[in-house]
Amino acid sequence: MAAAGVEAQDAGVVASRARQAALVREADRAESELRPRDAVALWQQALAAAPTSRVAARCETRIAYLTARSEGDYRPLADLMQMRTLPTSALSVAVLDGFARRLDGYPHGHARREGRELVADAWLGRLGDAARGRRAYTLWLAEPSLSDTERRLAASGLARSYTQLGDPAAALETMRSVGLGASTDADDLRTEARRRLLRVVAWALLAAFVIVGVALGGHRGFRAANLRRSLSPIRLAAAAWVLGGPLVIASMFDHAATDTFVTLALAGGCVLLLAAILGGGLVERSARRRRLVAVAAFVAMLGAGFLVLDRAGFLLSLGL
Repeated sequence: MAAAGVEAQDAGVVASRARQAALVREADRAESELRPRDAVALWQQALAAAPTSRVAARCETRIAYLTARSEGDYRPLADLMQMRTLPTSALSVAVLDGFARRLDGYPHGHARREGRELVADAWLGRLGDAARGRRAYTLWLAEPSLSDTERRLAASGLARSYTQLGDPAAALETMRSVGLGASTDADDLRTEARRRLLRVVAWALLAAFVIVGVALGGHRGFRAANLRRSLSPIRLAAAAWVLGGPLVIASMFDHAATDTFVTLALAGGCVLLLAAILGGGLVERSARRRRLVAVAAFVAMLGAGFLVLDRAGFLLSLGL
């Protein structure tokens, strides 16, 4: 009799878990068919069928997730679920704009906030439109009841948008506004802001070299007679030796960076060539003017070197 009771109990457990498994499959199908309200009911039935099974924890998780996004009678959530299932090829500007407009009419809540996140990430990532990404992240940050995690994610996305739009200062201020001013991302933004400033300085040095040389009378160096003297074979050979020697040596030790060394040598060669021409136009001028052009050429060489190394990424290890 006891054995029969145990067998009956075991049979009941097996039957309840089989029913639970069937309900779980129906709940999964309801979610895939964008019917979150029906899915909640099915998950609740599955949990009630075998509340102590290993599947029960999953039932509870899905119930909690879906019911937390039940605002608007689950319509925002169903819309969000559909957007998440779209393949990349189907996510067009028109589709994303339509979803963003629908979000404006949905009640505040989890589904709307997560919809804002989807729109912002899609603009900045898949569609590559930093300007619209910035607006979308701003709307996400304006949503009420954001958690700290959501606020930081939105601010980080907004900062990335500002960075892509060429405004690292605004990006850094955005990171500071949510307490991320000491983060690695914020350090990267500060580095980018410094490099942007240094690029402007480097170009200014190159421009100043040309302006100073011409203003002091160096433009006379472009006359035929002066060009022949400034660009004599001996001078060209000396320039090739000064620039080509280090290029060959450096390339022997780092083949991967040969293109950078070549670019650096060419940039330096152009500055030296122009310095020789401008200096050739000042042969009959005072030594003071020639020294000024020489100094301008030196700082222009530094500016050209910075621009080349910056473009190649060689300055990252130096924190510049």
